[in-house]
Amino acid sequence: MAYDITYTGSAEEAFEGLEKIEQSYIQKKLNQIATSEFRHPAQWDFKRLEGQAEGRFRIGNGLRVFADIDDTEKTIRIYRTDRRENLYR
Repeated sequence: MAYDITYTGSAEEAFEGLEKIEQSYIQKKLNQIATSEFRHPAQWDFKRLEGQAEGRFRIGNGLRVFADIDDTEKTIRIYRTDRRENLYR
């Protein structure tokens, strides 16, 4: 069950402020989540939240991705990515 990854703005905006190695790590992990045959995207450390995005993925030790999972459209819509300490201010 493959999902497409889209961004609310541009990918550059979504990854703004992160180092290239962090951007690469997040993109690889999101691709793994989106193409997983046996797990729904919400089973990848996705926590439902109230607010702009439906929830957040915890990627690695300190990286977060705010996203929506649309099962009808088979899409993961990315709002923002950043380090944990920068998101909860």
